[in-house]
Amino acid sequence: MRIMRARLQATLALVRAAEDMPWDDHLAIIREDNAFRYGKDLLPAAEAAALWAAFDVEMDRLYAVMNARLAAEAPE
Repeated sequence: MRIMRARLQATLALVRAAEDMPWDDHLAIIREDNAFRYGKDLLPAAEAAALWAAFDVEMDRLYAVMNARLAAEAPE
């Protein structure tokens, strides 16, 4: 549980500090999202819910940034 907590906290710190999606491809994004989604289940429920809520907010922000960048790069 200690290792998973540290991993989730490190991932959360990474996305909080990121100005754009920190992973290069869609599969890596999905893999990291899934790792967080299922890894949190190893923690006490209240801690898992708080970590997930914070991660979800940051991922929503990063998806918005990524989608805006992709829209701006798309040919008209």
